[in-house]
Amino acid sequence: MTPPEDGPSVSALIDNFNYARYLGAALESALEQSYPLKEIVVADDGSTDDSCQVAERYAAQDGRIRLVRKQNGGQASAFNAAFAASTGDIVCLLDSDDVWWPGKVARMVEIFSSAPQALWVRHRLRNTDHALRPLGTVVPATNGPRGPARSRYHHLEKTVTFSTSTVCFRRGLAERLFPIPEAAFRHGPDLYLDFMCGVRGAPGYALDEELGFYRRHPAQMSARGGDFAAVMDGEIALTRAFLSVEPCQGYIPTHVYKHEMIASYLRSGRVFDQGRLRLCAAGLASVGRLAREAGASLALLQAAKLTYGLLLPRRWIKRQLKQKGWATT
Repeated sequence: MTPPEDGPSVSALIDNFNYARYLGAALESALEQSYPLKEIVVADDGSTDDSCQVAERYAAQDGRIRLVRKQNGGQASAFNAAFAASTGDIVCLLDSDDVWWPGKVARMVEIFSSAPQALWVRHRLRNTDHALRPLGTVVPATNGPRGPARSRYHHLEKTVTFSTSTVCFRRGLAERLFPIPEAAFRHGPDLYLDFMCGVRGAPGYALDEELGFYRRHPAQMSARGGDFAAVMDGEIALTRAFLSVEPCQGYIPTHVYKHEMIASYLRSGRVFDQGRLRLCAAGLASVGRLAREAGASLALLQAAKLTYGLLLPRRWIKRQLKQKGWATT
């Protein structure tokens, strides 16, 4: 199967580390696309299980699959290696534990063709458990198209929230985004790509459709230390790492303060303590700065989220655990 002669060529970039049990399903979902892919590049990040054997078995059956072996360096380095080996006009990212629906690539090409100003397109995925049983939620939870940032802080506060398996880029934009800084974004390169699209003022299209499955399983938590507090600390560190890569005039996004308040609650178990109150005060200062730079509506929205994080941390945690399909402890 080859792409239509009059249509753009599409590359699928798959990162993998010790997900042999899931990789076959991801590859099959890429092979079964109604709009044929030009190539499927699997970058194996030094797996110690049978992942490479799985990839090689599929590659022997379909010449569009190429395996790139590399030493372990993290998710960002795997996507960097896959992108460097790709040639498609459009590049679509796929984590090896996720699955695309057969019409996903065709829908992406359709959007890119009908919206020539869009440099990226993002859709939604249906959250499932490890066996692809639906959990009743979607990722990303928020939606809405985004163009160039209206202020120097707007892109940090109002992100579209990419998940790697949901997003596709025109090659011209991808060449401006890659390589992803590997030391800072060993985990979470989707956060970097999301923020950088804002920094670079890259307009895109957020499609309010589900086009695949986002698999939730315990290994996702174990990669961050095996508990929700470690996940929160990891997300906070990723955002702060981005600010060090692309300085934003010393501005810390309001949601970082909210997450830090949640993490503090997980450690202390107290709704009110000095540490959480100090974080709230700093967050409110960022809201004031946001109001001056980006307008009152976004500032009020972020103030409400900050207040929720301070007063109702347990409810927020329960909702997040339910959305992610992780059992509470």
